[in-house]
Amino acid sequence: MTRCVLPDCRCWDDPVHPGDIELAEALYDKGHEIGVHSLDGTIPADDQEWIAVLKELHTKLDKNGVKTKDVVGVRAPELFMGGTEEFIGIGDEGFLYDASCATSKYMEENNLLWPYTYDVIPKAEVKCDIGKSVDKAFPGLWQILIPDLIFNGTICATPQACTSVTTKRDAFDMFYDSFAKHYEGQRSPFVLVLNPSWVKDKVKREGTIEFLEYIRAAFEDTWIVTARQALQWVQDPVPQSNITQFQPWQC
Repeated sequence: MTRCVLPDCRCWDDPVHPGDIELAEALYDKGHEIGVHSLDGTIPADDQEWIAVLKELHTKLDKNGVKTKDVVGVRAPELFMGGTEEFIGIGDEGFLYDASCATSKYMEENNLLWPYTYDVIPKAEVKCDIGKSVDKAFPGLWQILIPDLIFNGTICATPQACTSVTTKRDAFDMFYDSFAKHYEGQRSPFVLVLNPSWVKDKVKREGTIEFLEYIRAAFEDTWIVTARQALQWVQDPVPQSNITQFQPWQC
C-alpha cells in the first residue's frame, strides 16, 4: 500500500511580527494546518480578552491569505488552559478545539483519553494540570488532551521540559515510549508539542525526525496528520482498508 503522508506539522502562530505572518502563509499554502496561540505571549485574563485576542488573530491571518474557516485550533500560552473563559472565546470566534490541556493523570496506557467534546458539563475529574477547568457545556467544541511525557523518571508537560534529553537517542526514546502507550493501549491520538527551541537544537531535531520516519516505516496502521484531520476521523471513522478514500486525508 502506498501511504500518502499528509502535512505532519501544525503551526501555532504568533502573528505580531511580519515574518511570522509570512511564514504562516507559506506553510498554509503548502497544506499545513495553522492554529493560533497569542498576540504577545500574554494569557488573556477573562472571556472578553479571549474573544478580543482570538478575533484579532483570525483577522490578521485572514488579511494575509490564511482563511478564517481553516484556522480552528487554539493553544493557550505556556499551556495555561483558559477554561470556561477560553471556550467562550473559542465558541464566539468560530474555533473548533483547544489543545492546551496538559495532564499527568491521563498519561498511562490504560487511561489515555480520546479527544472529547464539551456537549455536556465536563466531569470533575477531567482537569488540566495548568490553568483553569471548563465547568460549562460547549456543544460541538472539542478538547484535545496533552498527556505528559516521562523520561529518566522526570514527568514533563512538553519535550523541552525534559531537560535530561541530551542526545538524538534520548529524544527518539522519549517519543517512542510515549507513542507506544497510545498504540498498545486505546489507540488514542499521540500528540507532539514542539516549540522553536526544541527544533532549533540539532540533536533533538534529528531525534524527532528519526522517530517520525520510524513510525511511518514501521506502522502501516499509523498516520501522521494534523489535529483537525484527527478530529475529522473521530467524527466520521472509517476502517484502515478504506482510509485512502477518506476525503479529509486526501493529498
